[in-house]
Amino acid sequence: MRREKPSLSAMLADNLARQITDGLLRAGDKLPSIREYTEANHCSKNTVISAFDMITANGLIEPRRGAGFFVASVAKA
Repeated sequence: MRREKPSLSAMLADNLARQITDGLLRAGDKLPSIREYTEANHCSKNTVISAFDMITANGLIEPRRGAGFFVASVAKA
Protein backbone atom coordinates (compact mmCIF):
# COMPACT_ATOMS: atom_id res chain seq x y z
CA MET A 1 0.00 0.00 0.00
CA ARG A 2 1.45 3.33 -1.06
CA ARG A 3 1.01 6.42 1.08
CA GLU A 4 0.67 9.76 -0.62
CA LYS A 5 2.82 12.47 0.84
CA PRO A 6 1.09 15.74 1.71
CA SER A 7 1.20 18.59 -0.76
CA LEU A 8 3.58 21.47 -0.23
CA SER A 9 0.66 23.77 0.55
CA ALA A 10 -0.57 21.31 3.23
CA MET A 11 2.92 21.14 4.74
CA LEU A 12 3.16 24.96 4.80
CA ALA A 13 -0.31 25.17 6.38
CA ASP A 14 0.62 22.57 9.04
CA ASN A 15 3.84 24.41 9.85
CA LEU A 16 2.10 27.75 10.21
CA ALA A 17 -0.74 26.22 12.25
CA ARG A 18 1.85 24.65 14.57
CA GLN A 19 3.52 28.03 15.07
CA ILE A 20 0.15 29.49 16.07
CA THR A 21 -0.87 26.66 18.41
CA ASP A 22 2.61 26.58 20.00
CA GLY A 23 2.36 30.31 20.74
CA LEU A 24 5.16 31.47 18.44
CA LEU A 25 2.55 33.57 16.63
CA ARG A 26 -0.04 35.25 18.83
CA ALA A 27 -3.51 36.65 18.25
CA GLY A 28 -3.28 39.83 16.20
CA ASP A 29 0.19 39.12 14.79
CA LYS A 30 0.55 40.00 11.12
CA LEU A 31 1.79 37.21 8.89
CA PRO A 32 4.40 37.84 6.22
CA SER A 33 2.92 38.92 2.91
CA ILE A 34 2.19 36.25 0.31
CA ARG A 35 5.19 37.49 -1.67
CA GLU A 36 7.50 37.33 1.36
CA TYR A 37 6.23 33.87 2.29
CA THR A 38 6.73 32.72 -1.32
CA GLU A 39 10.33 33.92 -1.37
CA ALA A 40 11.16 32.52 2.08
CA ASN A 41 9.77 29.07 1.25
CA HIS A 42 10.90 28.91 -2.39
CA CYS A 43 7.46 28.04 -3.72
CA SER A 44 4.79 29.52 -5.94
CA LYS A 45 2.30 32.21 -5.02
CA ASN A 46 -0.57 29.76 -5.60
CA THR A 47 0.97 27.30 -3.12
CA VAL A 48 1.09 29.98 -0.41
CA ILE A 49 -2.44 31.17 -1.21
CA SER A 50 -3.67 27.58 -0.92
CA ALA A 51 -1.91 27.16 2.44
CA PHE A 52 -3.35 30.44 3.76
CA ASP A 53 -6.83 29.36 2.55
CA MET A 54 -6.52 26.09 4.49
CA ILE A 55 -5.58 27.88 7.70
CA THR A 56 -8.27 30.52 7.19
CA ALA A 57 -10.85 27.73 6.87
CA ASN A 58 -9.63 26.35 10.22
CA GLY A 59 -10.18 29.74 11.84
CA LEU A 60 -6.54 30.24 12.81
CA ILE A 61 -5.92 33.27 10.60
CA GLU A 62 -8.07 35.94 9.06
CA PRO A 63 -7.59 38.09 5.98
CA ARG A 64 -7.98 41.84 6.28
CA ARG A 65 -8.59 43.48 2.94
CA GLY A 66 -5.66 45.64 1.96
CA ALA A 67 -3.72 44.82 5.13
CA GLY A 68 -2.79 41.15 4.82
CA PHE A 69 -3.36 38.09 6.97
CA PHE A 70 -3.40 38.11 10.77
CA VAL A 71 -3.58 35.47 13.48
CA ALA A 72 -7.22 35.28 14.50
CA SER A 73 -8.23 36.84 17.80
CA VAL A 74 -9.87 33.62 18.92
CA ALA A 75 -7.85 30.89 17.26
CA LYS A 76 -9.92 27.71 17.03
CA ALA A 77 -7.24 25.05 17.46
